[in-house]
Amino acid sequence: MKQIIQNKKESYPKTGDWKTKIPVVSDKCVGCETCVKHCPEATMFMGEINGKKRAGVKYDFCKGCGVCAEVCPYGAIEMKDIK
Repeated sequence: MKQIIQNKKESYPKTGDWKTKIPVVSDKCVGCETCVKHCPEATMFMGEINGKKRAGVKYDFCKGCGVCAEVCPYGAIEMKDIK
């Protein structure tokens, strides 16, 4: 008999609390998904903002590493200090 472990998103531990910088996506984003493919924590996602396909960030899990900002070919992601 196989056992299945039920895993609910609501109970996932938030792992991004120690970051010192956050990625902020600007209007320059064209929705190319480069940041999504390169994010080592899978916190970048594609969504629709004002009718435009654009990247978003799950800040609860983002570690603030800056990979997304480095790989963005349009310079649409800037790392900003957390205040």
